[in-house]
Amino acid sequence: MLLFFIYAALGVELFGELVCNEDYPCEGMSRHATFENFGMAFLTLFQVSTGDNWNGIMKDTLRECPPDHGSDVDYACNPSLQFISPMYFVSFVLTAQFVLINVVVAVLMKHLDDSNKEAQEEAEMDAEIELELAQGTLCCMGAPSCGGGGLEKGLAAVTSGAGGLGGGGGGGGGV
Repeated sequence: MLLFFIYAALGVELFGELVCNEDYPCEGMSRHATFENFGMAFLTLFQVSTGDNWNGIMKDTLRECPPDHGSDVDYACNPSLQFISPMYFVSFVLTAQFVLINVVVAVLMKHLDDSNKEAQEEAEMDAEIELELAQGTLCCMGAPSCGGGGLEKGLAAVTSGAGGLGGGGGGGGGV
């Protein structure tokens, strides 16, 4: 944004006095693309940064100063615009395109990093599930692959190994 502000202010200073009329028609500049004020210069630079007829706008700024035929119209033409204008537009287009490409690359890299993190988390979760399955700790209640009985078998194992709390076998629990 700072780039657009700097170039818009410079554009108003350099090209704000350019006139498009029947004697000096414009190819790119119009009432929608002009450097008359800061707001329109900002919008014109946005149009230039998208590549929409920026060469036509630059061509309009390259024209020679009109000869003074004793007319009352003052075009306030700067004769050095033919040298300044190409440097202004080419440097703006190259810089704006560089910035926009970097923004696109940054967004793509962020999404790539996010997707890599998600894939790594999924891989870690899959590895953890496989490890638990291999150790037999992740077992569905009542599943035949876990030995059948499920909850009842698990409780029977707990009570039989508890030292005769249930009055059943286990030996050595009585007084």
